[in-house]
Amino acid sequence: MRPGCRMTRVRLGPFLVAVAVFGLGAVVRFTHPTPAFSTSIISAAKDEDEGMAFQQQRESVLTPRLLARSEYEDRLGVIGDGLYPHVNLVEVHQPTTLTLDFPAGYADVGELRWDIMSGTDGMEGEMPTGKQVRVRFVKTGTHSVTVVSSGGDSYQFACTAKYVRREIRDLTPADRVRYFDALSIVYRTSQAEGEAAYGDKFRSAAWLVREHLYGAADRSCDHWHDDAGFLNHHVGITMQFEQSLQAIDARVASNYWDYTIDAPLGTKYSTSIVFDDDWFGSADPGEHDNHVITNGRWAFTPVLKNAREFSNITNPYGLLRSPWNTNAIPYLMRSRYTLGVPDALYQLPTCSDFMTGLEMDPLSFSEVSSALNGGLHGQVHIMLGGHWDASSTFIEKMVANISDMDSSPHISDQFLLGSKFLWRQGFVHCPTDCAGIPETDCVCYCPDEVIKGRSASEILHLTGLLDIEPRLQTLLVDKVGLTFDEILAEMCHVGHPGEMFTSAAPQDPLFWPLHGLSERFVQLIRLLASKNVLTFEETWSYHHVTSVLSDTRVVCDWDAIEDSESFAKPTCVRNTTCPGHRADDVLPFKNLDWVPTGTTFTNEQFYAAISPTNTDLPYVYDKLTSWPACPNNTIIPTKWLHYLN
Repeated sequence: MRPGCRMTRVRLGPFLVAVAVFGLGAVVRFTHPTPAFSTSIISAAKDEDEGMAFQQQRESVLTPRLLARSEYEDRLGVIGDGLYPHVNLVEVHQPTTLTLDFPAGYADVGELRWDIMSGTDGMEGEMPTGKQVRVRFVKTGTHSVTVVSSGGDSYQFACTAKYVRREIRDLTPADRVRYFDALSIVYRTSQAEGEAAYGDKFRSAAWLVREHLYGAADRSCDHWHDDAGFLNHHVGITMQFEQSLQAIDARVASNYWDYTIDAPLGTKYSTSIVFDDDWFGSADPGEHDNHVITNGRWAFTPVLKNAREFSNITNPYGLLRSPWNTNAIPYLMRSRYTLGVPDALYQLPTCSDFMTGLEMDPLSFSEVSSALNGGLHGQVHIMLGGHWDASSTFIEKMVANISDMDSSPHISDQFLLGSKFLWRQGFVHCPTDCAGIPETDCVCYCPDEVIKGRSASEILHLTGLLDIEPRLQTLLVDKVGLTFDEILAEMCHVGHPGEMFTSAAPQDPLFWPLHGLSERFVQLIRLLASKNVLTFEETWSYHHVTSVLSDTRVVCDWDAIEDSESFAKPTCVRNTTCPGHRADDVLPFKNLDWVPTGTTFTNEQFYAAISPTNTDLPYVYDKLTSWPACPNNTIIPTKWLHYLN
């Protein structure tokens, strides 16, 4: 039984027993004898207080309970491991067995007859007569369940119906096919066609990529990453994505990928079933396929062409990509190599990585948000996106010195981050229209008009690159043997990254289940804090990492520069917060169907609204304390277990 099932007892007329699931229109009628209660003890109580106390004790022991379970719960356990406070939590669109659990002390209730009235998605198949009925809740929210005995006793229960986001491996084969089929439609249907077929909640992959580009590929700064707004923006866009799935198939939720399960595979993580052709496709299609997925469900997944009519941000070929990604091939790409370095020397985050963060006391929102943006999820983007199209000499030096880099890893990914930093400051310029131009000639560069005769070392110091990432010198120059000229040349050239390592990351369908694990972790923390298991400081703030070339805290003002082809440089302000990350910044999500139409949120308001205790939030996660890759299948430290028992 789920904890916290609320029940109210009232008196109605005799001989009618009904279970009414309001919101479905389902009514179940049956009869059974009056339970054998004795009132003599209550009447003999010494005083009124003692009598009331006994009455409450008797009802808590002898009152029937309403139990609700689906086949998923029979196989995997209670939704959310019982941590959610919602009364009698049930999964929307899943056949659910409702059981009246009569405790010892009741007379034999005899045979019970169940009947589901018309107008509901209710009973499925034949159920034996007894104290059970199987129904399917078709609407999220709180529903009332009333049971009336033949003796006139009425029992009222509340059930909370929500979507349940599940680890993709735990889905039944039929539910997994539904998920991937709906996901495929999102990626292969235009926005106009999707709205015509599925309604105004439909969002195409291109629409979602555009929203992410507007936030992350703005030339002033990144409004979605490397600061306090990271979680909110990704929770919000995932809600829009989930609504799109449900516009196609109401039974589908935005399920998640628990990559800690695959972390023990080490460098062989790409052999996980997650990367099967029928799931998300190859993690490393290879150079012979131009890094394009060519087999399975996601073969030749298109990137929107002629996107200038759809988006204010495109690449020079009019593809829906970041402005600095000059790649002309219009299909989804992946690579496990970042400038020749396998997985950029990263590994998938492990259970231990998440547990380490969980055990910090006190824990703060700023630390959790920073960890999720970076070490608990960020490297997966790099590992699956990759970065290529650098000079052969540069690649040879990087590959030949991997052993040196292994002692100080995670440097090859800093080149693309450095390129974006230079682009935002006006040092890197990229062509705006390469129609008809060979890809070898459509490249970003650092113009002489901007360099103004300064050495590469001077530019790297002037822009702040060496201050943020000193290993550009101490590792790459002093040990690997690169020159400052080579480092700056590759940053100015930019090269070609895979979709997941760009501002167009939602172009890769793995973007969605990747972020689900982050929100699941935050929900666990917030629920543990609500139970006083740990201390969680939720003041709106962010823990900045000073040695990453994306977490720069530099905001550049391009508004005064009218000619995008000019070599004028913007005014850049250091140590400031990019709009989109401040507590009172308004988020772009206005079409969420669980709030009134037109509702807008500030960051603080949205964070409050996505609390796992909010009944209106339309979804929960299947497991919170259960992590299969953790010792004893739980992320909860042993010292905390007694709080949850």
